[in-house]
Amino acid sequence: MMDTKSTNDEQFKPYGTIAFMVVLFILTALVWFSVYYIQIDRT
Repeated sequence: MMDTKSTNDEQFKPYGTIAFMVVLFILTALVWFSVYYIQIDRT
């Protein structure tokens, strides 16, 4: 009984989580590069 897996579990792709992680990565990169640019601009 416990060994059976439904086809939904095998084909499940967490698109919401993947999209959230991509957006979070882009926002982190934007913040990092903006701070980096400010530091370069001050020299």
